[in-house]
Amino acid sequence: MSEVQKLRSIAFLNGAHAIDHFVLGIYPTVVIGLQAVYQRPYSELIAISTAMFVAFGVFSLPAGWLAARGRTRSRPEPFAQPEMSPLARPHPTT
Repeated sequence: MSEVQKLRSIAFLNGAHAIDHFVLGIYPTVVIGLQAVYQRPYSELIAISTAMFVAFGVFSLPAGWLAARGRTRSRPEPFAQPEMSPLARPHPTT
């Protein structure tokens, strides 16, 4: 993988991660304004995002499990070779 491809992959992953947090974080705030538009209570509108948060958390575990067992060629370099990742290296015992 060339350096440009690595940088592009990192930029894409960071951008997607930022959008993910933005969407999950902004919806509860937007619901405050949606109360006036739809004439519904906050608790009723926020139930949609509660289901979204639960689904996101529940499906992240199998997605990570599948990604760990998938082809390493399609993953970014730090995840493709976990033995090279600083997080995967054993820490010395003192």
